[in-house]
Amino acid sequence: MDRSWMLNKNKFSSEYIQGVRSFLDVAKQHVDSSGRIRCPCKNCNNCYLKKVVEVKQDLFLHGFVEDYTQWTHHEFSAERPSSNHETTSSEKEVEKFARLLNDAQCELYPGCKKYSKLSFLIKMIYNKTITNSSNKSFSMNLELFKDALPEGETLPKSYYEVKKLMHDLGIGYITIDACVNDCILYWKEYEHLDTCLNPMCRAPRWKYGLGKCKKIAQKVVRYFPLKPRLQRLFMSKEIAKDMRWHKEKRVNDDVIRHPADAEAWKEFDKENDWFAQDPRNV
Repeated sequence: MDRSWMLNKNKFSSEYIQGVRSFLDVAKQHVDSSGRIRCPCKNCNNCYLKKVVEVKQDLFLHGFVEDYTQWTHHEFSAERPSSNHETTSSEKEVEKFARLLNDAQCELYPGCKKYSKLSFLIKMIYNKTITNSSNKSFSMNLELFKDALPEGETLPKSYYEVKKLMHDLGIGYITIDACVNDCILYWKEYEHLDTCLNPMCRAPRWKYGLGKCKKIAQKVVRYFPLKPRLQRLFMSKEIAKDMRWHKEKRVNDDVIRHPADAEAWKEFDKENDWFAQDPRNV
């Protein structure tokens, strides 16, 4: 389908008006439970859910986001599975993104031009990692900065709040206890065990120390989930283009330039054709 009308700078031309109508006719078939769709205007960039009437107004005011010729957020294969849980999860991700966007634009203190709230906290986390500082040391530094900065500073009050922010950013991790000899992970069905299942090992899960009531694992693995990291890549307009390159720009000439040219990728696409239609299918 020809969608060159989306590039028309005259938002009141008959071609553009008819094109917006056709777009909304498609999008209306995929509204959420509140009658909202993602707004693909240049300001919203498919990050915010709005009523169809509001989306229509935005498209005439701002125009479509660049390169959105495949309406991946607004038209899907009938075979694609969907659920209320999926919609709710998407809405939560949009809310997280809105909070992060606000923190990225929020001044560290009134008049500060060098750092935003988010960039300053990321720098602090980086320094903590490089110097191997403790959580207590980080919190003390945070309190000192809050006291030293001018009135109106926007820093969180504790390391716990910073950790929550980093989790929303998609760079958090999950801690999983492990056998000290690497036999098993104390996870899922093994979560409540106190000793290793391996009969040749049987090592205890916990450290034992005098006067300590809290159980401390002898070994801990940090699992960095892949899904939120992929989602965060699409938060950047430029990186999102590169992430869709294999679907939108790749030349299919039997030369392997990308994993999508390999037989394994092609076979997976055949078995999951509803997933293959989405250009974000990395």
